Amino acid sequence: MAAALLTPTAFIGLVEPAEAATLHRVTVKGFLRVHDEAGLFASGETKTRNLDRTFELTHARPGTSWLISVCADHETRGDLSIRLRLRGEQVTSTVKLSLYEWEECDRTDLEDVATPAPRRIDNGGEVRYLLTAENQETSDDSAHANFSVTHDFGAPTEPTTVTATRQVDRLSGLRQVHITWGDTSADEKGYEIQNIATPDQTRRVGPNREFYDWPLPPRELQCFRVRALGDPTPSDWSALVCA
Repeated sequence: MAAALLTPTAFIGLVEPAEAATLHRVTVKGFLRVHDEAGLFASGETKTRNLDRTFELTHARPGTSWLISVCADHETRGDLSIRLRLRGEQVTSTVKLSLYEWEECDRTDLEDVATPAPRRIDNGGEVRYLLTAENQETSDDSAHANFSVTHDFGAPTEPTTVTATRQVDRLSGLRQVHITWGDTSADEKGYEIQNIATPDQTRRVGPNREFYDWPLPPRELQCFRVRALGDPTPSDWSALVCA
């Protein structure tokens, strides 16, 4: 019996969509404060933890969470849970503040929970939370959270080691400046090159490119700078280089 010949099948890899490279930065700032009221078996204490943390989300890694705990007087515990999820170009924040009371701040006895509805945050937007969880039966023990969540597209990394060298094109014989830079960004949409002598005339190239040849008038000093293009925020300009 003749052996059947199998037609080779090309393997098509999974390609990350272009928007997956866009970096979204989400910053949480504020505080969580827990109060344990003085009583027969407690001296009373108020403890505060400041919140200041930035998270980086992409469409490839769209979610993250943060749990912050504060214990006052070895008895009253406040837990603040923050979950962030990138959906499209919006970030959804889901938060919960829980108050516990037990020996050594154990989670055995849940006294109160504050759970506001999830909030959606556009690029450049901010939402603010003022949350309180209280023991409404036997004491004035409480947990308070006051914080903001801001969302902003992250700018790509500024190009490094920019150089400019005069040269003559071998094919055309025209003078030009060969401009090079280090591609240090993982999420740029391209690069923009600016000639300071004519700042309105910029040139753009695609992502992962590390050079550009700028036509040069003879015997005229020219200075250039380069920046990475983001969506929508670009990086800072590089230092000037002249040739």
